[in-house]
Amino acid sequence: MESVARQPEVDAEIVVIDDCSTDESAPVLAELAMEYENVRVVRHEVNQGLIATINHGIELINGQALLVLSADDCLGPGSLAKAARAFELQPEVGLVFGSRMEFVDASELPAIEHYERRAIEPPPKVHVHDGDRWVDARCRQGINPVRSPEVFVRTSVQRTVGLYDAQCRHTSDLNMWLRIAMASDVAYIEGPPLAYYRHHGLNMSTVEFGDLATDLRERWIAYMRAIEASDAGNKRQERWRSLAARSLGTEAMHEARRAVERDYGDDVVALMLAVAKEFGHAVPATDPTAGAPAVPVDRFGRIQHRLRWWWWLKRLERVGL
Repeated sequence: MESVARQPEVDAEIVVIDDCSTDESAPVLAELAMEYENVRVVRHEVNQGLIATINHGIELINGQALLVLSADDCLGPGSLAKAARAFELQPEVGLVFGSRMEFVDASELPAIEHYERRAIEPPPKVHVHDGDRWVDARCRQGINPVRSPEVFVRTSVQRTVGLYDAQCRHTSDLNMWLRIAMASDVAYIEGPPLAYYRHHGLNMSTVEFGDLATDLRERWIAYMRAIEASDAGNKRQERWRSLAARSLGTEAMHEARRAVERDYGDDVVALMLAVAKEFGHAVPATDPTAGAPAVPVDRFGRIQHRLRWWWWLKRLERVGL
């Protein structure tokens, strides 16, 4: 909360939703609300879960832009001013994001005193992407490379696309970014991280969805619900479906080969092949004598896969596409 409250150059409204916490959050929140006049604390009487809590917060905010910040993440110094400047200069942009730094221990974070200093570096370079092209890239990659704390959304666009989809419990962020990009352009801010994301074993995706097959299927739901909700037209919708199905099927097939190479067992191989088949990927037939599918080793394809990922990640770090 202090990483937001101490940001210079921007008037920030901080709405904290306490979803029936059972630790010592309540007295800490009361103390912070007394210290910072722009902090508003709302406590749920009944636990509503993550997505309902986020949606409640979105309904309560009044600012021109918003971001969702979990309790164990924080912003980088100057992030709000950079995002506000990008929105001001690019009125067609509905989503602004930048790089993030993942951390484990709070000692890795910048000193809170640094947040109140006015930025003296030159204005960062901002890369603006057509929303449909940005969706193309996300469908072609099949993953969500963007977390929540480094993303800022124009409130008017958020109101247009609606709240987070409760049907995408595991992939709600991916679904939301796609919906916003289908309705507006996307901007990427170069430079230091806009946010710090705590990486630990209790992240929702790690705790509840450790199974890769489930993760792939959940990503497909996020894509399909976003595509079906768009008004992009049948031709573009079909293109997005095809790209997403191909990328997810290819990933499942790659994991099946990796399971063979690392001797994870026939059941794991069969599961990943079944998922690949669900997405329309051609899979080898089961050998009736062996009782398991014979997955050919494809070292060249594996190298291609790694090179492709390396290129995608470098492009994302460079221009946010």
